[in-house]
Amino acid sequence: MTNSTLIATYARTNTTNSKGTFCGSIKEQHDSIRSWAKFNNCKVVNEYKDEAISGLNKSLIGLTQLINDINNSQIQIKYVVVYQLSRISRHQEMMSWFEEEPY
Repeated sequence: MTNSTLIATYARTNTTNSKGTFCGSIKEQHDSIRSWAKFNNCKVVNEYKDEAISGLNKSLIGLTQLINDINNSQIQIKYVVVYQLSRISRHQEMMSWFEEEPY
């Protein structure tokens, strides 16, 4: 058996009750990613979230913590997996970090 690829997950909702919406609740997003990870031989080492926060908001505490944990080597991962790309952020500054940082 091959070693699992280590990943972190990130989920975000715009409202407090996103269950059943296009992207779903935090739990639904993480559950979906966990299922994908299992199918693709990946191990989730940490999960991050921002609940009821717009992607345009610069104060995405969970996303900022994820970036800080990676930069400070608090977690050792190969990929960050999200349910949908828009969950990371609609803020160009945040998106550019993911596009420029080597993993």
